[in-house]
Amino acid sequence: MAPTSLNDAQAIVCAAAAADRKSYQSRTESVLLADAIGRLSASDVLCESALPTFDNSAMDGYALSSSESASASSEHPVRFTVIGTIYAGDPPPPPLPSSDGDSNTRTCYAIMTGAPFPLDSYYDACVRLEETTRPDSDTSTIQIHAPVRPFANRRWRGEDYQPHDTALVNGDRVKLGHILLLASLGMSSIFVCSKIRIGVASTGDELLAPTSEMRAGGIRDSNGPYTTACLKTWGFDAFHLPPIPDASAAFNTFLSSSRGCYDLLITTGAVSKGQHDFIPTTLRQEGHEIVFHGVQMRPGHPVLFARLHPGMEYEIPLFALPGNPRAAAVCLRFLVYPYLRALEGMGREKPGRARLMNRIGRNECGKCVIWPAIVEGGEVRVLTENNGAGMIKDVVCGNAWVVDTGEGLTEGETVEIWHMSPIT
Repeated sequence: MAPTSLNDAQAIVCAAAAADRKSYQSRTESVLLADAIGRLSASDVLCESALPTFDNSAMDGYALSSSESASASSEHPVRFTVIGTIYAGDPPPPPLPSSDGDSNTRTCYAIMTGAPFPLDSYYDACVRLEETTRPDSDTSTIQIHAPVRPFANRRWRGEDYQPHDTALVNGDRVKLGHILLLASLGMSSIFVCSKIRIGVASTGDELLAPTSEMRAGGIRDSNGPYTTACLKTWGFDAFHLPPIPDASAAFNTFLSSSRGCYDLLITTGAVSKGQHDFIPTTLRQEGHEIVFHGVQMRPGHPVLFARLHPGMEYEIPLFALPGNPRAAAVCLRFLVYPYLRALEGMGREKPGRARLMNRIGRNECGKCVIWPAIVEGGEVRVLTENNGAGMIKDVVCGNAWVVDTGEGLTEGETVEIWHMSPIT
């Protein structure tokens, strides 16, 4: 099987995700609003009421008739008699007989922010508290010194949302603003798509758990925790499974025990051409479909994408990543993440851009090279000191990736950057 270009590989996994999306979005669950951030809405949500639900005041002040204030000036202030106070949470005062226009019978209500306007249309506006005075310390009378415009500082019922307005569209990612709206509508929970369940396992007889005693030839499993942590950061349910020994039978046991438990499997190791790189051969022998094996990039060239149990009800995808930690991290970011993004119905990711601060020479490997880098203040510096698929220092120090298509990169040019921790 000839190696696939990175662009083609990304297109293939995104197309596969689009085909898998219907099955994924058919599983739903109800979650509390506080737990819904970042989840995908499983249905359209319409406003069942208007927002605001009633006409209310945008300021602390006095509800009065704007027409009665038309003659107000600094030389000739207009007086209003305060006939009551309306607090937030009070019912609106009922209609009263209209003022007859005499200056001694102009009336108003003290009104607090968020309190309902009186039902009497005579009180159409609110004058701010700081725009009034009290004559001779008279607590029952206010003076205004300029006309109040009609409907000043009045928030209308339905001004923000009308009944049957769309609050959330099926497939939308729930954001903080949605929580504000849904809670305002009286909702405490929402139906969302169930999280994608991803099983993660590393392969290799040499692997040791973090708590295991070190032995000669042993290597701590770093790929499993790193991959699991990334997936959880991106909002998915990831499960770090025990390492798979270097044997086809053990790999088959892993596949059988995982059937029906996960929506996606990710393994690291055993995909190249070594004696213990058994995954490609085992997949073919067991009738699974290898979509591609090998991508023209470095690190990460041996990566494999397959369909397990093709045509069956429990068919799921498998990403078999290389075992070298830096290679695994690159494949996770540039192949697994695009698949998951497409599975949730999101468009292709748009890279950032920054000015390159160091030169990268033309490579002779015939593949694109993906470099760890540090981005800061619109500038990016590629890290080249620890260049190797098994080296992790540059990944630890970096915060982004830069892709060199093979032609090299010139100092001072603007290059695309891909954050190591993308914001979904």
